[in-house]
Amino acid sequence: MTRFEIPPEDCLVALEFRDSATLREVATRLSCDPSALVRKVQRIANEHGLLEKIKGRWVLTAKGHLLNRWTEDSLMSQKKLLDSKPQMRIGTTMWLSEQVIVPYYSLLHKTTEDHYNWVVLTPSRSFETELVEGTCDYIITCGAPVDPLIAYKRILPEEWVLIAPESWQRDFKKTDDDETIEKLLEKPFVRHYDMNPQDFLNLPEQIQNISITVDNMIGIRSAVTKGYGWSVVPRLSVLNELENQEVIEIPYGKLKNLKQSHLSLWWLRSRKEPHQLVGKIQQWLLESIS
Repeated sequence: MTRFEIPPEDCLVALEFRDSATLREVATRLSCDPSALVRKVQRIANEHGLLEKIKGRWVLTAKGHLLNRWTEDSLMSQKKLLDSKPQMRIGTTMWLSEQVIVPYYSLLHKTTEDHYNWVVLTPSRSFETELVEGTCDYIITCGAPVDPLIAYKRILPEEWVLIAPESWQRDFKKTDDDETIEKLLEKPFVRHYDMNPQDFLNLPEQIQNISITVDNMIGIRSAVTKGYGWSVVPRLSVLNELENQEVIEIPYGKLKNLKQSHLSLWWLRSRKEPHQLVGKIQQWLLESIS
């Protein structure tokens, strides 16, 4: 077990001898019985060499003066730590961090009354592992956790949309679903590495014209923006690009038949403080996305 070589209580006793002339004065400052303090001082002197008795009076040794400087620094550091705002860590995906969390970071502070320092992380391990091992306080992601130790709250449905380069705008004005998909299948598709587009889009055949395969939503969005082709993504991942008309949304009714997950907030069920903030974080997310 990790422990201090010199107990903190002994350090505080030694510190009091810096400003006190007598042992009785030290006992008064420490609010303890002088006879009990004598035994403690003798032990500190014998075990650690911080004090020595000269002409019937206990005084600090050179080692004691050196330790006192460390004790003072430690007390100041502890005070600063206790006076500072507590830290809360949010784990999420890169694209949610970019599109939702970072742009509305100041609103998060306002919603939580500026009481916390918020840290945004994109963990390399599974989200559940990060929560269970205490390296994140919250997870914001799409879907639900499996581990029963983790509680979660659905924020809003995860809506998926078809997107295409802005230059394709004229090709898809006033087209029905059949005509839309017929035109799209003639054009290059930007595929997500983990997605089977045939199943995802309810298509009768495989998409053959794949221009590029990417394993993340930011790459998918970038490829479509640069004109590599069309794709299907969560609406939240292209909020800014749709608003700035860097990509276009192509209406396609059959997407509504897909099983959709929800943007959700996860936290460790056993932790009290994160649970108390769930309502405020839900409020922040809804205000940010609406």
